[in-house]
Amino acid sequence: RLGAYGSSVLEFQFSPVFREKRKGFARTAKKAAELSGVWKNTYVVDILETEQKLELMLSGKAVQPDVAFSETVFKFGECDVNDHRDIIFQVTNNSTELPVEYNINRVAHFHAVPSKGLLAPDKDVNIRVTFQPNQLGKFLNNLTCTLSGIKQMPLAVQGFSTSVSHKTQLVGGIDKVGSDFASAPKLVSKAQPGRRP
Repeated sequence: RLGAYGSSVLEFQFSPVFREKRKGFARTAKKAAELSGVWKNTYVVDILETEQKLELMLSGKAVQPDVAFSETVFKFGECDVNDHRDIIFQVTNNSTELPVEYNINRVAHFHAVPSKGLLAPDKDVNIRVTFQPNQLGKFLNNLTCTLSGIKQMPLAVQGFSTSVSHKTQLVGGIDKVGSDFASAPKLVSKAQPGRRP
């Protein structure tokens, strides 16, 4: 209730939700542009004392993340324990208006750098995926890249280790900075071509 000459703030929130349709066990795939849309609605504020009605027209545009991955399958081949192998791939934000936040998880023997960040519209970023086995064996797993908290892209990683190499001595000293501890890339051949999420 408002007193004489009083005022109040009304807050409206636009939070569109996209639910993917499934047909049997298969998920229907649509391009990001097809999932975008404009929503419009009318709200009415009733003034009980004067029976006045105030109409408020609200509209909002929902935009799906439109991100392309240069690669989604990473085959590192053989790598010794205490050593590492790297593959660099590119993530591109194809949207001209929506920034995308990305976050790549870490699994045993595999990780990505940078693992998270905010990708501006029409920009790209190079990400290094590293295979760093700490035991002998064959390893197959998936990293998951989460886009703006709503979409996920699996990144298949695989490699094997049959021998152990000498462990590299870490540098030390109070004069060292973060870059002094970073390992030099050991790039392997490119992975299989990627696909869109």
